[in-house]
Amino acid sequence: MDGILIIGHGSTMENASAGLYQLAEEIRHRIDIEVIEVAFLDTTPPDIPTGVLTCVKKGVTRLLAVPYFLSDGYLVRKAERIVEEEVANYRGMTMRFGQPIGPDPRIVEVLKDRIHEALSKEE
Repeated sequence: MDGILIIGHGSTMENASAGLYQLAEEIRHRIDIEVIEVAFLDTTPPDIPTGVLTCVKKGVTRLLAVPYFLSDGYLVRKAERIVEEEVANYRGMTMRFGQPIGPDPRIVEVLKDRIHEALSKEE
Protein backbone atom coordinates (compact mmCIF):
# COMPACT_ATOMS: atom_id res chain seq x y z
CA MET A 1 0.00 0.00 0.00
CA ASP A 2 1.20 3.51 -0.79
CA GLY A 3 1.47 6.18 1.85
CA ILE A 4 2.65 9.77 2.09
CA LEU A 5 4.53 11.36 4.97
CA ILE A 6 4.55 15.16 4.82
CA ILE A 7 7.47 16.51 6.83
CA GLY A 8 7.43 19.98 8.36
CA HIS A 9 10.07 21.78 10.35
CA GLY A 10 8.31 21.95 13.72
CA SER A 11 8.02 24.85 16.13
CA THR A 12 7.92 25.73 19.80
CA MET A 13 4.92 27.98 19.12
CA GLU A 14 1.58 26.51 20.12
CA ASN A 15 -0.66 25.65 17.15
CA ALA A 16 2.12 26.32 14.64
CA SER A 17 1.62 22.82 13.22
CA ALA A 18 -2.08 23.34 12.50
CA GLY A 19 -1.39 24.62 8.99
CA LEU A 20 0.44 21.46 7.98
CA TYR A 21 -2.38 19.27 9.28
CA GLN A 22 -4.82 21.41 7.31
CA LEU A 23 -2.70 20.99 4.18
CA ALA A 24 -2.58 17.21 4.67
CA GLU A 25 -6.36 17.13 4.98
CA GLU A 26 -6.76 19.06 1.73
CA ILE A 27 -4.40 16.66 -0.02
CA ARG A 28 -6.42 13.69 1.27
CA HIS A 29 -9.41 15.03 -0.65
CA ARG A 30 -7.45 15.55 -3.86
CA ILE A 31 -5.41 12.39 -4.38
CA ASP A 32 -6.26 8.73 -4.19
CA ILE A 33 -3.86 7.60 -1.49
CA GLU A 34 -5.40 6.31 1.70
CA VAL A 35 -2.59 6.99 4.17
CA ILE A 36 -1.33 10.57 4.45
CA GLU A 37 0.49 11.41 7.66
CA VAL A 38 2.35 14.42 9.04
CA ALA A 39 5.64 14.44 10.96
CA PHE A 40 8.08 17.09 12.09
CA LEU A 41 11.84 17.36 11.97
CA ASP A 42 12.21 19.29 15.20
CA THR A 43 10.37 20.09 18.44
CA THR A 44 6.77 19.34 17.42
CA PRO A 45 5.41 15.80 17.74
CA PRO A 46 5.07 13.48 16.02
CA ASP A 47 8.70 13.19 15.00
CA ILE A 48 9.75 11.46 11.78
CA PRO A 49 10.34 8.01 13.34
CA THR A 50 6.84 8.12 14.83
CA GLY A 51 5.38 9.23 11.50
CA VAL A 52 7.05 6.33 9.70
CA LEU A 53 5.84 3.90 12.37
CA THR A 54 2.28 5.20 12.03
CA CYS A 55 2.46 4.56 8.29
CA VAL A 56 3.77 1.03 8.90
CA LYS A 57 0.95 0.30 11.36
CA LYS A 58 -1.55 1.42 8.72
CA GLY A 59 -0.11 -1.06 6.22
CA VAL A 60 2.10 1.20 4.11
CA THR A 61 4.82 -0.67 2.21
CA ARG A 62 5.76 2.10 -0.27
CA LEU A 63 6.35 5.44 1.41
CA LEU A 64 6.70 8.80 -0.28
CA ALA A 65 8.19 11.32 2.14
CA VAL A 66 7.62 14.91 1.05
CA PRO A 67 9.47 17.80 2.70
CA TYR A 68 7.29 20.85 3.28
CA PHE A 69 10.24 23.24 2.94
CA LEU A 70 10.77 26.07 0.50
CA SER A 71 14.31 25.18 -0.47
CA ASP A 72 16.71 22.28 -0.53
CA GLY A 73 19.49 22.24 1.99
CA TYR A 74 20.66 20.87 5.30
CA LEU A 75 17.22 20.38 6.86
CA VAL A 76 15.84 18.56 3.82
CA ARG A 77 18.89 16.26 3.72
CA LYS A 78 18.58 15.64 7.47
CA ALA A 79 14.89 14.72 7.09
CA GLU A 80 15.70 12.40 4.19
CA ARG A 81 18.43 10.67 6.19
CA ILE A 82 16.08 10.10 9.14
CA VAL A 83 13.36 8.67 6.89
CA GLU A 84 15.88 6.36 5.19
CA GLU A 85 17.16 5.12 8.56
CA GLU A 86 13.64 4.46 9.82
CA VAL A 87 12.41 2.72 6.67
CA ALA A 88 15.46 0.42 6.83
CA ASN A 89 14.02 -0.96 10.09
CA TYR A 90 10.97 -2.37 8.32
CA ARG A 91 11.47 -5.37 6.06
CA GLY A 92 9.77 -5.03 2.69
CA MET A 93 9.19 -1.29 3.00
CA THR A 94 10.51 1.04 0.31
CA MET A 95 10.67 4.81 0.19
CA ARG A 96 11.10 7.72 -2.12
CA PHE A 97 11.85 11.25 -1.02
CA GLY A 98 10.20 14.14 -2.84
CA GLN A 99 11.62 17.55 -3.61
CA PRO A 100 11.02 20.67 -1.51
CA ILE A 101 8.53 23.21 -2.82
CA GLY A 102 11.19 25.36 -4.47
CA PRO A 103 10.65 28.46 -6.60
CA ASP A 104 7.37 27.25 -8.09
CA PRO A 105 5.45 29.98 -9.98
CA ARG A 106 2.35 29.17 -7.90
CA ILE A 107 4.27 30.20 -4.79
CA VAL A 108 5.04 33.54 -6.44
CA GLU A 109 1.30 34.16 -6.69
CA VAL A 110 0.75 33.28 -3.03
CA LEU A 111 3.63 35.53 -1.97
CA LYS A 112 2.28 38.35 -4.13
CA ASP A 113 -1.11 37.99 -2.40
CA ARG A 114 0.53 38.11 1.04
CA ILE A 115 2.45 41.25 0.05
CA HIS A 116 -0.75 42.96 -1.11
CA GLU A 117 -2.51 41.94 2.11
CA ALA A 118 0.30 43.36 4.23
CA LEU A 119 0.45 46.59 2.23
CA SER A 120 -3.30 47.09 2.50
CA LYS A 121 -2.99 46.98 6.31
CA GLU A 122 -0.57 49.90 6.40
CA GLU A 123 -1.80 53.11 7.94
